[in-house]
Amino acid sequence: MRTIAFLTQKGGAGKTTLAASLAEVAASTGESVIALDLDPQQSLTRWGKRRESANVRYKVIVEPLERERLPRLRAILEGLAGAGFTLAIFDTTGADAAAVRPIAEVADLTLRRVRRVWMSRRRPRRFARCSWPSEKPHSFLTSARQVTAARAQAKRQSN
Repeated sequence: MRTIAFLTQKGGAGKTTLAASLAEVAASTGESVIALDLDPQQSLTRWGKRRESANVRYKVIVEPLERERLPRLRAILEGLAGAGFTLAIFDTTGADAAAVRPIAEVADLTLRRVRRVWMSRRRPRRFARCSWPSEKPHSFLTSARQVTAARAQAKRQSN
């Protein structure tokens, strides 16, 4: 099972919107998706309930993830994979770094917004590599130029 986490130190940065949108698109492509909501506001959980009552075509399971369950996160993810889920998406809280760290350690991909650093007058750099230590490699987004360069490098290595 693949895991994606949206992280930021600030609330209102769009983590829930991104998590919900990604979950919907992934489900529409055949993924079996579970979205785990760590945010105390539970916006993603409320979205999941509204979506469930709307009788939509593609199913996305949304569950709250209480902070007390984080020490067992690896076992929880193994159980979810055993239940047939292929993708887990984490919506995290903004200010609780202690709660976010275990998620960053298990996630295959983390998207983290950092303070705005201007690369040029027109293009802000909004994402950076997650700085927490992890056993798994983390991905990051910075600019279209760097993404294109990374794809080209991966293509050269595969040939």
